[in-house]
Amino acid sequence: DNAATTLTPDIVVEAMNGYYHHYNANIHRGGHGIGAMATERYEQVRSQVVQYIHAPGTNNIVFTSGTTHGMN
Repeated sequence: DNAATTLTPDIVVEAMNGYYHHYNANIHRGGHGIGAMATERYEQVRSQVVQYIHAPGTNNIVFTSGTTHGMN
């Protein structure tokens, strides 16, 4: 999260592009294939964050829309 707009790294653009082309669905809702795949990918990222920051577990990772939302 940044206080101002900055350039987005290519790896992030590629990941976002993949999401919009293959997994663009609401997570934790519905049982349709794309929604299930989106939920699976979302939870995989949560596990990756746990490993990256050495958190105790996935329950310690909460995703928010940005810093302001996270602080409130």
